[in-house]
Formats: sequence, structure tokens, C-alpha cells
Amino acid sequence: MEMRTNCKRCSNELNNLSEAYISSYEYTYCKDSYHELKAVCSNCDGELVIRPKRKPKTN
Repeated sequence: MEMRTNCKRCSNELNNLSEAYISSYEYTYCKDSYHELKAVCSNCDGELVIRPKRKPKTN
């Protein structure tokens, strides 16, 4: 899964630990856009679900 860094709708910045939502086509939305769209992707009309979080890589 590609971890996109901006909301598809409003361009808010998202990092690996941000609360974000994705569609089955990996369109990514911030929490505010998710609620405004009522959990339906504005691009594919698919369901938006919580995106898993990734911890930053450490050496």
C-alpha cells in the first residue's frame, strides 16, 4: 500500500501516523474530509475505511 502524504480532497498533510481513510483504489482522505464525505470516496464512490498506521523507520 502506498502511504500518500496529502488528502485527496483538501490537500491537508498526512504522515504515517495521521488518522486517515482510504478507498479500495487507495484514494486517501483526512479525518475532516472523511466526515464531510460521509465515508464515501468522491472519486470512486467506494467505502472509505481507516488507513493502517506505520511507525517511522529506525536504524
